[in-house]
Amino acid sequence: MSKPKIIHEFDDLSKLADKLMNDLVQLDFVVMYAYNGTGKTRVSVEFKNKGKQGGEDKRDTLYFNAFTEDLFIWDNDLANDRERVLKINSDSKFFNGFKELALEERIFSYLERYADFNFKIDYEDWFISFTKGETNNIKISRGEEMMFRWCILLAICELTIDGAEAYDWIKCNLFTLRNTNDSPYFHHVASLSELKQAMDQGIIKTFYFNILRSILERTASFFGSDRFGKCIHGIEDEVLFGRALNLLSHGRYSVYEPIDMSEDNKDLFKKILTTFLEKYQFELPVLLTEEAHTA
Repeated sequence: MSKPKIIHEFDDLSKLADKLMNDLVQLDFVVMYAYNGTGKTRVSVEFKNKGKQGGEDKRDTLYFNAFTEDLFIWDNDLANDRERVLKINSDSKFFNGFKELALEERIFSYLERYADFNFKIDYEDWFISFTKGETNNIKISRGEEMMFRWCILLAICELTIDGAEAYDWIKCNLFTLRNTNDSPYFHHVASLSELKQAMDQGIIKTFYFNILRSILERTASFFGSDRFGKCIHGIEDEVLFGRALNLLSHGRYSVYEPIDMSEDNKDLFKKILTTFLEKYQFELPVLLTEEAHTA
């Protein structure tokens, strides 16, 4: 029988960054999932800063997050509406090896797999222009731009693996991804553990209905349905539960200012969650606070 998975809880981002750094001593990679706005960028900055302890020359982390995205800024040539280019901040060490290491060729080797536009880097004024067919200086879409930036990152990672001197300071790569509307992953199962723990302790907040509905939607998606009602179909109180989830998950309940549910809603929440867990036998991970873990 497999051991139950364990969730560690941390008081602040510094302790979480320490845990990630310790894990990476023994592991090749760590995957961390969080909704947008939770703090992925702040964690990556905390991790990066710990790698710089001892001075700027001690840095060891290549990170790709919201700050990295800000190194690229569009100049849309509002005056003439012709010369649209993507400016890059050449002061960043992210671009150290661009010119001397023929990074354009490496970038294009990835880009051509996914896109049909080309690009050219101007190393005098530090901007990137894009072409498609016979049309020059086009503005690529947001999705194409994101893909292009990831191709740059992959090229830099390749140089790092090859031992390029310009990037020999990199010991860790840390990337933050935008939230996507996926089917259930461990994050959602972990959220179920939190809801069950709250139910068992009787500490149930109003925004928990939002979380529960989100989990039901992901589970339904996993089974090929676009309606969360799939998860409660056929149970005795299907209509009541459906109405409750529709109504109580649309309130403006803040995660940051939690409010206790009324007793009637608590009872309803417990019935829905218990029924869901009985119907779908999730192997829920154990919640473990950092204090308990280190005690």
